Amino acid sequence: MTTLFTFDQNLREVPTNTNAVEHKISELKTQATSEDMKERAKALSEMGFYLRILGRLTEAEEAVDEALLLILKHALGPRLEVQAHLRLAHVYQWQKRFNLSNRIFKEMALYCMTEPGLTDMLDHVWQHTGKNLFDQQMYVEALKAFNKALTLRQKRGAAAELLESSATAIQKTEAALNGGFIH
Repeated sequence: MTTLFTFDQNLREVPTNTNAVEHKISELKTQATSEDMKERAKALSEMGFYLRILGRLTEAEEAVDEALLLILKHALGPRLEVQAHLRLAHVYQWQKRFNLSNRIFKEMALYCMTEPGLTDMLDHVWQHTGKNLFDQQMYVEALKAFNKALTLRQKRGAAAELLESSATAIQKTEAALNGGFIH
């Protein structure tokens, strides 16, 4: 499968093919009408992700909010809840509503540390926390978050692409701390 996005120098997702992303959103809109609440919530949450990378932030926020309502109302599980909250926090981040994004990232880190069965999601929480902090030019804090993510990913034997993502984020953050960006 071809990837629909890549990362820019600011660690933000950018579409590699806008038409393909629009097509994916269309497919997800269809899935979001499912009678199965879990399938509907997953589709809405993922749709929010793709709408965000297209810069359609209001629509992204609405989709993820709707997903979270379904997840909580129908008790669809803490994993879906964490994933949707991370997606919502990224929307807030891109809207520069850092007071909200910072709060959600902190809450999700605590939730994953204390909820049985969620500790394997901590690397994702720390990676995304790092991106949020990087966006705020809080490079020292971002570097700490990325290093936590990398350490956790190494410990659990994560996929090479996840290890590479953390390593790249660390490299770009170190470059930012030294006054420049790596392109």
